[in-house]
Amino acid sequence: MRLLFLTQVAPAYRTDFYDRHPDLVSASFADQYAAVMRDAFAWVGAWSGAMGRAGHDVLEVVANASPMQRAWAREHGVRPTGPSARLSVAEAQIRAFRPDVVLVDDMRNFSADWLRALRERVPEIRCIVAHVGSPWHDVDTIRACDAVLCVSRAYTEMMRRHGCRSHFFRHAFNRDILRNLPGVARPSGAITFCGNFLRGAGAHDAREQLFEHLVGRVPVEIHAPQYGKSRLADFADTMARRALYASCGVLAAAGVSRTALRRLPVIGKAATWSSLPLFQTNARLRPYMRPALYGSPMYNALASASVTVHVHGSAAGDEAVAMRLFEATGVGGCLLTDRQSDLATVFAPDTEVVAFGSPAEALERAQWLLEHEEARNEIAAAGQRRTLREHTFDDRVAQFEEVTALAVGGRIA
Repeated sequence: MRLLFLTQVAPAYRTDFYDRHPDLVSASFADQYAAVMRDAFAWVGAWSGAMGRAGHDVLEVVANASPMQRAWAREHGVRPTGPSARLSVAEAQIRAFRPDVVLVDDMRNFSADWLRALRERVPEIRCIVAHVGSPWHDVDTIRACDAVLCVSRAYTEMMRRHGCRSHFFRHAFNRDILRNLPGVARPSGAITFCGNFLRGAGAHDAREQLFEHLVGRVPVEIHAPQYGKSRLADFADTMARRALYASCGVLAAAGVSRTALRRLPVIGKAATWSSLPLFQTNARLRPYMRPALYGSPMYNALASASVTVHVHGSAAGDEAVAMRLFEATGVGGCLLTDRQSDLATVFAPDTEVVAFGSPAEALERAQWLLEHEEARNEIAAAGQRRTLREHTFDDRVAQFEEVTALAVGGRIA
């Protein structure tokens, strides 16, 4: 199989990566590519290692990693054209690689029309597979794919109701991350969280409620993108987002479909919002926030934390689906997580991870873990063993091969 993984990374991560590696901005494509793969943001870098070890040829295209994409275009004599230089370079890379399978992540940035045109321009493509990690997607775009990987059973059923060939496909851990971790620092003695606090439509309500209960009672370190945003900046940004939300409402009332709205520049993202945007930073949590961590620094923090806590967003329903479950345990951290209905099918509660059902129970268990280092280390070691045994991307390769075989009616060599 010749697999091309097509994705975009969070703009905040992209900025952070090149701030940490300023020398790479003018480096060759090969040097930038190797560094981006090692840094292992989300699924980036995971497919090259796991699929490569299984004998497949893999290229990963990070379409919005601008310095890296400019380097590739320069080295291959490609002059970006059209309204989206980002997509024109990505298409040139796909045409040069001639994949038979394209796996598309971050579906909000690749339209159905673009995917259909890609099939015509790259006839070697036999199968396009989408990845869905949240419910906010343009179904028409996903229908342009031959299969869709969904990180939860609820999303899988939702996509099937929309006529998509969907498959439940759990997140996993990129075991190559362990090769790039430095020596683990001394445990911080704190409860650590790395992630977002999205507000509105119930997105991370449970997460906010948990940390409102924890702060001031146990040492807490919150690494979040909301860190450093002043009250004035938060106000200005929130008012701007509310204006976009109102504009979408006016256009929808005028008869413009949600699908068409999502494709509009500037305001398209606002069409996915289900409620009026709130201020981005919880005032009570602001004093406990630290700079967001991405890639290698995040894995180092998870490995060094005394306890890593995770709370699913509302979109996950009652399923244990977050990638952070596998990242935290994979690097050897002790994970304290919410008690989802299927958690026991993923990890053994109280043996491989520690679970809680309420903020009060989370506080009690966090205090116990901080006070019992030996038990905490045993749980962390057991969780890491389980992840490395069952939840790595290498463990997902066979399922991915089956998905592509079903999509094309036979195995792709």
